[in-house]
Amino acid sequence: MHAGRSVAAVVCGLGLALAAAACGSGSGGSNGNAGTSKYVTGGTLTMLIPSDPGNLDPLTTVTSVTRDLDFFAYDPIVNLEPSGKLVSGLATAWQQSGSTYTFTIRRGVTCSDGSAMTASTVAANINYLSNPKNKSPLLGVFIAPGAKATADAATSKVTITLAAPFPFFLEDLTQVGLACAKGLSNPSLLADGTDGSGPYRLTSSTAGQQYTFSVRHGYAWGPGGATTKPAGIPAKIVVKVVSDLTTEANLLLEGQANLASVQGLASKPLSAARVASKDAGVVPLGELWFNQGTGHATADQLVRQAILTALDLPQVGDVLGQGLGSKATGMVTVAPKACPGDTITGLLPAYDQTKAAALLDQAGWKTGPGGIRAKGGKQLKLTLLYASDTGGDPASAFELAAQELKKVGVQVQLTGETTTQLESVIFGTGNWDLVNVPLGVNTPNAAAPFVSGPAAPSGENFSHIDNTAYTSLAAKATALPGTSGCADWNQAEQQLFRAADVVPFENASEPLWAKGATFQTVTGIIEPTSLRLVKG
Repeated sequence: MHAGRSVAAVVCGLGLALAAAACGSGSGGSNGNAGTSKYVTGGTLTMLIPSDPGNLDPLTTVTSVTRDLDFFAYDPIVNLEPSGKLVSGLATAWQQSGSTYTFTIRRGVTCSDGSAMTASTVAANINYLSNPKNKSPLLGVFIAPGAKATADAATSKVTITLAAPFPFFLEDLTQVGLACAKGLSNPSLLADGTDGSGPYRLTSSTAGQQYTFSVRHGYAWGPGGATTKPAGIPAKIVVKVVSDLTTEANLLLEGQANLASVQGLASKPLSAARVASKDAGVVPLGELWFNQGTGHATADQLVRQAILTALDLPQVGDVLGQGLGSKATGMVTVAPKACPGDTITGLLPAYDQTKAAALLDQAGWKTGPGGIRAKGGKQLKLTLLYASDTGGDPASAFELAAQELKKVGVQVQLTGETTTQLESVIFGTGNWDLVNVPLGVNTPNAAAPFVSGPAAPSGENFSHIDNTAYTSLAAKATALPGTSGCADWNQAEQQLFRAADVVPFENASEPLWAKGATFQTVTGIIEPTSLRLVKG
């Protein structure tokens, strides 16, 4: 789940940002070497994040706050520029022939422990991720199911053969940081450490408080051949966990931090002080999901539609975004969007509590003692979870939602969690009925595992969605290469909204604030080799 707070991917995302891809793209200023006297040499850059990243293993996370840190230490096979152009990463060249992709892996790439990142290690990463037994949440999101990789040490080439079509395969590979051989053979080492070929390595950490990364001198295989040589490259990056937005803003104003994503009203003092900022793009902020597992009232489509009809979603979204957001236009928000378009306008029910009550009556939930509806001796009491660290004002927004639902006989228990805690509940215990999970993706196929296929904990389908209309259209779209399937992907997404399986309703801009630093982002993730410390 980018530098900010949305479920990328897958989960942009679960901050939450599952970070299917993180959110947005842009530049925080020029990063050239003209006028090197303006740069700070050998300095420390302090970056603020909203919640603890938890398990740091890049092969087992779709949470954006974790992926933000992982890309300091790990490299993908290929990289993406803000324009959407593919550029070199571990691979210097690549070509496609049907369902087979061949990559030439750069020689001389080293890991943080000095060992080599070879073609064989790259292939082993792909095979590890595509093996269902390893239960990587990246499988089906960024990695094609059934993909098989082989390596030729003599030519330093990796060949990946797909078992079935996987649209945007190369674009999705840019979201996968690869582990080095030692970490790949012993994944437990990656939980609270790093073993990658990236420009930085983790040198110390205190869970829930601070993570320190040190630059790797001699690194020369970043996007398009970027290195860690330029003036202004931070010698250290200190990442501090700060859950309160106002505190983040104050730390920036006081010069105690260089980078942070501060949204909503908390950002006003930064604007007033003219702190430099760059909009990292549009991120999902309000996105309701319904647990359709056995035993949950929300498994009934009538109940889901009644809930949506009982809510004034534009008003809830306005409160959530503190009047600074925008209405959602679909599930795909991360730029560059593979399939542009508005897939949701006109599909959400109008606010009508009388109709909502009638739908609940039709579903068999009758008004009982205290005004709470009941069916078969069971009261209609629902648990609504939300991430407390995703920006905006979720507590007030969902309190408003609970009040509206109470008017039609639905009792709601609200629970705010950190994104890391929320992820463990929705993918683990399943003890929830409604949840606000902003899933940020830039390719529609990346959302598919979250809305179809095996249900959690066996798969990523944490809501237990079984929408045959979506599945049929998604299968049709998957068989088409790249953007040629966009019309079908957009129609598939609309089937989810019609069935009230998932409902995006509010987006937000995600400003990244910088003081004494410049940067660039791609799909909302800060590009490490673009960071510069500047004077003044």
